Amino acid sequence: FPALFVRLEDLALTIAAEDVVNMPSYVIRCPQRLPVTFRHSIA
Repeated sequence: FPALFVRLEDLALTIAAEDVVNMPSYVIRCPQRLPVTFRHSIA
């Protein structure tokens, strides 16, 4: 069982690392959507 937990932690770290790697593409995409979201939330 401990080995399973270690694998889950490794999987979580791998997913987190992939998110960090993919972050620039999110940052590029999000500004196109965020202003609309903010306007709706403010209104």
